Amino acid sequence: MKYPRKTATGDAGEFFAAYKIAKELRWPCRLFDIDIGIDGQVEIMAGEKSTGRFVAIQVKTTTAEEKSCCYVEAHHFDYWVSAEIPAFVVLVDLLKEQMFLHLIDPSQKYVRTSEGTYKIYFDLASDLFTPESGALMVKASERSAEFHVLRDYNRTEEAKQQLFESAWEAENGESA
Repeated sequence: MKYPRKTATGDAGEFFAAYKIAKELRWPCRLFDIDIGIDGQVEIMAGEKSTGRFVAIQVKTTTAEEKSCCYVEAHHFDYWVSAEIPAFVVLVDLLKEQMFLHLIDPSQKYVRTSEGTYKIYFDLASDLFTPESGALMVKASERSAEFHVLRDYNRTEEAKQQLFESAWEAENGESA
């Protein structure tokens, strides 16, 4: 059996990311056995209690000196943008044992290469993962929760309006 270097590097990056999140934030980080565009899920905690909110992580691992970007396939990028929970691309630098977070923001313009991949940039100072990075994950999960509440509220209001119109039509025998 073989364990290719690329696979070993990728696995090490995923385990390192899960370790750092659990150690620094004291939050559960579940790595998935099946990778279809998301490597893991982080559960947002308030102290020792779960908030019921989550963020997704996709880990990209490097052993290169001073790498500040990574490339992702368009179908993965589209998957993250359409996901029900916020997605972070995590760049793990195994040489320096550091990691960097980038929240995929559908309102941000991303560079698409001629090969069809997206280039994700990392600011090696401001995107460095620290215990304070948890606030970024919390904020992203709160925005996502607010979006879903607002979406459901709007659907409810639309359904209520349709019911009122149907009731009016039934009472008056005509269209509104």
